[in-house]
Order: sequence, then structure tokens, then C-alpha cells
Amino acid sequence: MTERRLVISIGLAMLLLTIVIFYLFNFTKPHAFPMDDKLLKEMNSFYAEAHADVIQDVVYLDKQHVFVPYISQENNYGLSFWVWKHRKWKVEEIDTTGDLRLWKINSKDSATYHFVWNFPSNDQISYMKLYAIKQRGYHILGDVHHYDPAVQLERKISFSEKTYGSIQLDTEWISVIDEWNKLNEAKQPDLFFQPFQPMYFGWNTFDRSDTIIYPERSTGNSSILNNSVGIENVMLVNESELEYP
Repeated sequence: MTERRLVISIGLAMLLLTIVIFYLFNFTKPHAFPMDDKLLKEMNSFYAEAHADVIQDVVYLDKQHVFVPYISQENNYGLSFWVWKHRKWKVEEIDTTGDLRLWKINSKDSATYHFVWNFPSNDQISYMKLYAIKQRGYHILGDVHHYDPAVQLERKISFSEKTYGSIQLDTEWISVIDEWNKLNEAKQPDLFFQPFQPMYFGWNTFDRSDTIIYPERSTGNSSILNNSVGIENVMLVNESELEYP
């Protein structure tokens, strides 16, 4: 074998090995999710202040993203977020409270958005309302009047025995959000365009008498994240923000 052929053969072998390693680390099917004791050990190692003590459930949002609600030694209700990455299940974020979060698994695809929560079971919360809101807007450019109508989407989530859970954006919400994003993007090249009012998400929780009731907060609320994985806080909504309270 000539020296040139030997170099080519070694180069091809290294390329093939690189492809195999890349595939193994990025495209292998997820292994079985860890048992509760291993989850608790990794969570407390990742974030000692979590004091995780009880795993309430393991909720698959898809094959590679898992939401795990937990209870701490201080009886606080928290959230943990797990991702299959590099042939291993890894905890990406831990929140010591269970307030509503939005997990944008793929920030460019609203069909992958999931709301998750874990409220204390003794809070007397009967149901929750989720909102997607865009305030109305109005501006004048020269002699042209521009009106931006309001949008308000609402979804009611009733609680029975469990006060933790997850829910994916439904078809109506996805359609409205995608259409708004397309309209906004289409106008961006126009230097004189005033951007539409932003769309945002919100929530409120209610008791059986339909009165807004806020989940209990523990002291020293905190969170820690490993990487930016698209997990966002969702703000409580003031009734003054609603077109149709």
C-alpha cells in the first residue's frame, strides 16, 4: 500500500469513527428513566438547597424531555426538568417552588411548548386559568392610522386529586401564536413599522367560590439551571389586563 493510500485510509477511518461517535452521543434512543432514589441523589447533588425528599411523578413531555415534580424535606413543592443528552438523563433545572413555568422545548416551534406546575396540596386551589394575551395598540404614521386589535385566549384547568401537572398548547393557541409571529416577522424589513404589541402568557388560580387564591410560597425560593433549556417564568395576571375577566 502506498503512503498516499495509507493516509487516505486512515483519514476515512477517522471520519467514520467520528460519525459513529457523533451518532451514539446524539441520536441513540433514551435509556429507561432512573428510579426515584437515583433521581433524588442526582437532584440533591446538582442543587443541595433543593432538599428533595419525595418524587411525586415522572411526566414525559416527549421521548427526551421529562418533568419531575417533587416534595422537599421542608414540605415545599418544587419542579425539576430532565433532558436525555449525550446518552444520559441529566437534570437541567430545579425550582424550589411549583409556580407555573413554560418549557419551550423548541423555541421556534410553539407546538413544543408545555406549561408545568406543582402547587401545594393544602392550598384549596380548585382550578387554574391560563392566558395568552396581546394588548391592543394604536399608532399614527404620517396620515395613516394603524390599529392593532387585542387578543385574549383562555384555558381552564380543573384540579381534582393532583395539583401538579403539565399541559401542551392546544391547536387554537398554536395557530394564533404562529399567525401573530408571521405577521410580526413579515413587517420587520419595514423601517417605518411599529412592532405589534407583544403576546405574553399569564395565569391565575381560583378556589371553589371562583375567588382568586395564590399558592403558598415557601421562604428562600430559588432555582438553578445547568444550561439554557427554554424554561420561562409565567407571570400572574391582574384582572385589569383582561379584556373579558
